[in-house]
Amino acid sequence: MKIFKSLIIVALALSATACCKCDLFQKRYGKPLVGTQWQLAQIEGRDVTPEDNYTIVFAADNTLSGIAECNRLTARYTVDVEGDMMISDIGTTRMLCPNDEQERRFLDILASVTDFKMDGPMLMLISDGEMRAVFQAVGAELPPSK
Repeated sequence: MKIFKSLIIVALALSATACCKCDLFQKRYGKPLVGTQWQLAQIEGRDVTPEDNYTIVFAADNTLSGIAECNRLTARYTVDVEGDMMISDIGTTRMLCPNDEQERRFLDILASVTDFKMDGPMLMLISDGEMRAVFQAVGAELPPSK
């Protein structure tokens, strides 16, 4: 019985240390979903420059605010511990923007989000299993290149 208990303790210790690198990475480079300003880095696999000005911020009261090119946006969101996310009630100002098509795609993507994942300073928005947008935390320290 002592050997069995010892094996269980060793197995638990090994599994805890196996995740340790992941936890350290997230603690060092990760940003919380709520309260962080997220800058759009990719949309549907295409790079977006910071000058394009697409940002979002999730608030603790389940509201979302941001900028879509030149229009301000507001919305409501829900998340759960499994990584499910829903963004709804999206509203924007109605200024004429130079890249109206990309702004429309951005808003459509927000409305279609079903899941999210976070990896260090990156936030990925997913619609039905397909990654649609990648955001980077503004001012975040980036991990070293491998």
